[in-house]
Parts: sequence; C-alpha cells; structure tokens
Amino acid sequence: MGKFALGEEKLARQIFPIGVDMNITPLGSNGFIAGNFSAVYPKRLSIFIPIDYVTNRFSNNIPAEFESFFRPLDDFLNYYDRLTEIDCRSDFVGKGVECAIGKFSDFDYKGERHDTFAISPNAPSGTVTLLCRRLVRGGRTVMLSEVVHTRETTVAEEAISEVRGILNPSFLDVADSLKVEEDLYIYWSMKPSQIFVYPELAMAGLMLSTPTKTTR
Repeated sequence: MGKFALGEEKLARQIFPIGVDMNITPLGSNGFIAGNFSAVYPKRLSIFIPIDYVTNRFSNNIPAEFESFFRPLDDFLNYYDRLTEIDCRSDFVGKGVECAIGKFSDFDYKGERHDTFAISPNAPSGTVTLLCRRLVRGGRTVMLSEVVHTRETTVAEEAISEVRGILNPSFLDVADSLKVEEDLYIYWSMKPSQIFVYPELAMAGLMLSTPTKTTR
C-alpha cells in the first residue's frame, strides 16, 4: 500500500464513518489524535493516526478507513486451526468479535484517565495490543429472562460482565451504533496471548509449524 500524508482536518475525518462527530487534535509531524466520538467508538477512547497513513486499495489519494482494520476474530482462529492443526478454544469464538491490531496506552492527566489506541498493523511482536469489539443487538432494552439476578440484566450488561470476568481488561467501554438506536458496541483491549484458553498449546503449535533451519 502507498502512504497518504494527512495535512488537512477534512481528510483526517474521511478515515472515520460519515455521521460520527469527533474532536481532532493535530500533533505536528507525528500525526493526529481523534477522540470524543459521538457514536461507533467510545467517547473516552482516543485513536492516534500517524501522519503517513496507509491509503486504500482503490486510490493513492484517499486514506484508508479506520473500519477496514477491524477483522473478524473467527476468521483468524480458523486460519490458525488450519495452520497448526490445533483446535482453538477461545471464549470468544462464534460471538462476532472483531479486532484491530495496534498499540494501547493509558495515562492520567489532570485527574482524568486517557486511553489511546495507535493503529499499527505491522507492530513488532511483543508490543501488539488488540482493540476488540462486539456489536450487541438491542443492548439497551432486550432482557435476558434466563439470567437469575435480583433484577433482570440487559444484554449489554451481560456481555460486559463476560468480558470483564474472562479478561479483566485495562480498557472496557461501550459506544452507540449509528444504524439502530438500541444497538451498541462493546470495546475492550486484549493481548494476543489472551485469545487462547491454552496459550501454551498455541505456542507449541507455532513452533512445530516453523520450518527447521537448513545448512548449506
């Protein structure tokens, strides 16, 4: 892919879905930070875009959409199964989870917590963090009758509790959907090693699939 230098705010806004309001803060020659999203992405999540951003596959004059970096987790797990012949037993299989590859950072500033995700599809191993999300249909109103609590629990609350119980992630938040008022997205951060119930088997599979070094 080519590179696209984002020198104007109107070009930077093309990266994000139409209809989403946001604040954009230029960071000089480094790039810019987008945050305070009105929908699709959580308000307390900031997204860093480097000044040299990948273009889309149709034109070198158009920046790639941020949405294009989200890939279905199930597709990756299916590919991994075929590659290593090890059955992946992630708790998130079949739940419509999407992931974007990058780096996560969080810091406190003037008493407020700031969580920033830097898009980085080619981040070196060991530094990668996944920004994961799941669309919850009717998350604000649909009640789970099978859940036994002192009160009924919404679909969104149940999904959030599931993610927190499995991962206890450093970042966990929700965002409204643009298409349906009652739908929402659940976002969280996750390390690649947290995808697998048995990460040691995943590592063993990768080692076994690596060709041995040949000597000449």
